[in-house]
Amino acid sequence: MSGIDDKDNKEQAEEFAFTTDAVTYILLAAGCPNKFRDYIDCLIGLAGKNVEFDTTDKEIERHRKILKLSNSRNVKAYWARDRRRDLLKWQKDNDFKLLDIKRGKYDSQTKTTFPSHYKFYLIEYVQQVIASAKKDSDWQDNKALALNQAAQELINKLRVQPKDKPDEGSYINPHNEVVRILRTVETHLAEAVRLQKMYDFGLYKDYEALVSSIEDSLSTIRKKGFVDLLDMKIFSGIKRPTKP
Repeated sequence: MSGIDDKDNKEQAEEFAFTTDAVTYILLAAGCPNKFRDYIDCLIGLAGKNVEFDTTDKEIERHRKILKLSNSRNVKAYWARDRRRDLLKWQKDNDFKLLDIKRGKYDSQTKTTFPSHYKFYLIEYVQQVIASAKKDSDWQDNKALALNQAAQELINKLRVQPKDKPDEGSYINPHNEVVRILRTVETHLAEAVRLQKMYDFGLYKDYEALVSSIEDSLSTIRKKGFVDLLDMKIFSGIKRPTKP
């Protein structure tokens, strides 16, 4: 009997690890700022495997304490409310939807706020990524690689162009595009630093050229990108090359 229990526990532990990794790769691929990770982890804990559920800001904050997430003792009042508002703004600005929230009504007589209804699309995304990764030829030898590739493919499918841009798919604002890319790079580098601190390791000599290339690119951007606004050329955008 203990053998069956051990097998079940091992499968549950693996599934939890796959879920955690899938969430990480999805958020990285989407360029979601790392500051939202604690809030998102709380929602995952409250949702379980349910895409739709009801909860309150207070319940989310209680769950954060249960999970003993970083700096939970020093969380300011209305942390969940502020994170919720900021995350909704981020996904609107970046044309990527993680969740929809229907706010619970406030009863002025009893001074009670009813639970809000959450539709948490990330749960579906995670399930899709894991299912896709398990079909990948890399799954047996490198599960992390398979999950990362599946997450990238999913985000590419989900990402939509802003509706207010003319010639959708062919028009970009160069300045906004550079800022968007830098924010994505920042998120990836923050995750790299977090993993190095957590597991205390250095990169192999083979990767020195990669780090040097990143440093050179950042140096070029710093020299070229930060200019006096009075010296900037005014433009509305440029056309992407037309595909043959």
